[in-house]
Amino acid sequence: MKQVLSVALLSWSQLVLCAALVFFCGGCDKEEMHEEETLYIMEYSVDKPEGFIIDIVTGKPIKSGYAIAYRETLKSKGKDNLRKVIDCAKQHEGIIIGKPDKDDNTYYYESCRVFNSLSGKDARKFANENCNCAVYKITSETKIESRVINYWNSNDSILINNKRIRVYNPYKGKGNLSLKGMLHCHTDNSQRVDKFGSGSAEQNIIKWRDKGGYDFFSITDHNYATDIIEKDGIINLGKALEDTKKEQHLVVLNLPADYIYVDMGSQMATLSPYYQSLGAYVVYAHPMWEGALQSDDQIKCAGFSNFVEVYTNTIESSRAFDIMLSKGYKVFCLGVDDYHYNESFKDSFFNTAWVVAFARNKDKASIWDALLTGASYASTGAQISNITLSKEGVIEVTCPKPSVIRFLGYNANQNDKPLALSVTSSSTYGRYQVVGNEKYIRVVVQNERGKASSQAFVILP
Repeated sequence: MKQVLSVALLSWSQLVLCAALVFFCGGCDKEEMHEEETLYIMEYSVDKPEGFIIDIVTGKPIKSGYAIAYRETLKSKGKDNLRKVIDCAKQHEGIIIGKPDKDDNTYYYESCRVFNSLSGKDARKFANENCNCAVYKITSETKIESRVINYWNSNDSILINNKRIRVYNPYKGKGNLSLKGMLHCHTDNSQRVDKFGSGSAEQNIIKWRDKGGYDFFSITDHNYATDIIEKDGIINLGKALEDTKKEQHLVVLNLPADYIYVDMGSQMATLSPYYQSLGAYVVYAHPMWEGALQSDDQIKCAGFSNFVEVYTNTIESSRAFDIMLSKGYKVFCLGVDDYHYNESFKDSFFNTAWVVAFARNKDKASIWDALLTGASYASTGAQISNITLSKEGVIEVTCPKPSVIRFLGYNANQNDKPLALSVTSSSTYGRYQVVGNEKYIRVVVQNERGKASSQAFVILP
């Protein structure tokens, strides 16, 4: 192959043809051909610092659609792993995606399939089989945006009894700020459904900021996407709504700025992929509320949700969170007010539950980064100061007030009631040594102010 033109000057199809000719003429062996293929993709990456997605059969870039990565190739880095990505692509559709990893200034590669929409049966099935872990929206040759939580960005490797175990650590990249957020709240634009309204959006935002101490919010009116309003001192995370149906309620965050509500029916299996195809994130709202009480079977079918509310005002839905984690769903928990207001119940739906994001900065991008990687916790008043996972597999939690600190994990016999792995009473510090067979571990802190629920540390296959 050394006699052939520089790989940078050849298309992939030309490279493969030249490699095959030289191979059959005795000019190189299979390993040398593999080496040239790998070098071609690596050199191609140099010219695409923002990322790329290419069909290696035709040598042409993919310019639109949704790409879903094969799980076994996720975030593959380095020459040897790229070789595995190329082999996977050859065995399947021949498509490779490359993106820069801004955390360590490296480049990673994945083999993937491309779909026109995320709402189709085939796309949903493939995403589920591959854990929804890397889904991208492609809007041009080099504009490739992550649209669904990349659940594998925060993997940690821990060593227990000389055995290496992979754990998803939601707090691996957390920031130093603790920002309070309201992600389920209503205004007068909900009147057509709740029949009374809850005040103007502008007045409510000022109230949430000044009286509630909230740092960020999204207005989620019933079946209505309220226009974005910006106020100093509090961050609007974007257009949102609550898709309100008799069967279930779904809060939908990060909708396109020009989105106008369209009734897409009541089936969660259709609604969630539809909203996610728009670049939105879906919250399974108050699954334990008696007005739309969800059965175990319904909860088990909620795997397309990105978040689940564990605290909704005074309603606790931790049971749903545990069922979803037991099923292996990649989901994060939220606390929310579900803010409503009228003269009869006044502020009984205000400042009762919220989410705290460990963000690097007080800006929209940093808050979303914290929420989408799980660097957050849900609260009804209790606080978590810090939560870490050591290389030896020790989870440590600190909180400002003496509390009961519970470490909870998977219960194979009763999915909706987690096992109490460890309990510390009246302390500001708790620790738990990961064993490796827990499936997931989450922390609940409780004191006279209320509860705080961490995201789950998940033992990965």
